[in-house]
Amino acid sequence: MGEPKHYVSYLPEAAFTAQKKTLRPSLARSERVQLLRQAYWAQVTGIALQNLVFLDEMGVLLGLMRTHARALPGARAYDFKPFYRGSKVSVIGAITVSKVLAVMTMDTSMDAAAFKVYVAQCLVPQLWQGAVVVMDNLPAHKVEAIAPGN
Repeated sequence: MGEPKHYVSYLPEAAFTAQKKTLRPSLARSERVQLLRQAYWAQVTGIALQNLVFLDEMGVLLGLMRTHARALPGARAYDFKPFYRGSKVSVIGAITVSKVLAVMTMDTSMDAAAFKVYVAQCLVPQLWQGAVVVMDNLPAHKVEAIAPGN
């Protein structure tokens, strides 16, 4: 077989600067999407950074585990698999540039009823005059009582 052509320790540092490609949908380049982005930025640029409140949610599957691990050379890594499956926790929270405002967890998926409870009991008491809440367009967020401008 012969000697390998390259040893990692001898490669120049510049050889390690390659980064993973960021893929974007081709729709992101459409004229309609570009115009929507421009309109959004025109609307947001007049808001003071301290008044922006960003809201998002995530789901955590408790029954998942890592499939890969590290071990000493020649040794095998062992772990215990959780005995439960399918447990899920939903987390919703709002942050500002300086702090976390309101966080709520639940054992079910986010729906309109849970979102209304979060907004009424967790988020609104933390807001101030001039605060602007920014959120994605999750269907659960599209509640009539929480429509923009209300």
